[in-house]
Amino acid sequence: MSQSRAAHHSDRARVAGVSLSHPARQVYADLGMSKRELAEYYRDIAEHMLPSIERRPLTIVRCPRGQGGQCFFQKHFDNVESLVGLEGIDVEESTGVGRYATAVGVAGLVQLVQLGALEIHAWLATSERLDCPDQMVFDLDPGIGVTWARLRDAAREVRERLDRRGLVSFVRTTGGKGLHVVAPLDPVRSWEEVRAFARALADAMQADTPAEYVAKADKQLRAGKIYVDYLRNARGATAVANYSTRTKRGAPVAVPIAWEELSRLTGANHYRLAGIRRRVAQLERPAWPDFATLRQKLPDGIARSA
Repeated sequence: MSQSRAAHHSDRARVAGVSLSHPARQVYADLGMSKRELAEYYRDIAEHMLPSIERRPLTIVRCPRGQGGQCFFQKHFDNVESLVGLEGIDVEESTGVGRYATAVGVAGLVQLVQLGALEIHAWLATSERLDCPDQMVFDLDPGIGVTWARLRDAAREVRERLDRRGLVSFVRTTGGKGLHVVAPLDPVRSWEEVRAFARALADAMQADTPAEYVAKADKQLRAGKIYVDYLRNARGATAVANYSTRTKRGAPVAVPIAWEELSRLTGANHYRLAGIRRRVAQLERPAWPDFATLRQKLPDGIARSA
């Protein structure tokens, strides 16, 4: 093999049937982690991650030069049919039909790494019922001065409020500053109805404890408070997927956890990519038991019920 051909050959690798270009490129330079190693992480975690993203339109954060380089969001994939492991989903938008991608199997996750994805975000609805979400998410975003203990208590309060309305919920570390409280839904209500319920709950938390919570997106109001963000419950919005890496140093990961684990964690970025394989191997039962099969309806009189 000639030197030029050998160099070209060594600059590609195959993971889960996907050809990776520049597999040795550092995607998390602070960890010395290569593109191939990140692809192998997604290959190994696929069984646990795919249920949260398959059949859902995806938005990814692409960082072609790795975590320290320029990153950008991408939601439209005009050439998706040419990419191994990805399928297209046509979505009606205000400007026409947008072509989104969804991952199919392990190859889909690895293909997203090949595209430079360091974050994977998914719709709260599947391709079968794009106009009816099957999840409701509360994104708890701590303002300056908010302690981890207060954030944990806020997540528990959202859980209690949902429980009083007959809705079981689950919690996820985001890999950033906040926590997500997620309630699976029977996909029969519209985006507008689900968002109205979520907004009413957020407004109620602000009204009951205005020193602790704020339900408005204005950053000037957030110092010392927790922003109860209900806006992810809107058509076209997304939430970070379970087990997705984040574009921060140290490769923090968004991780579904059991409620009783909250008291043992040190922060919303507690879990890093290096320890995820060990975590899932040691789980005696799923962190979110029955999430995939649990379907529950919002109560009638939606806005009043929260």
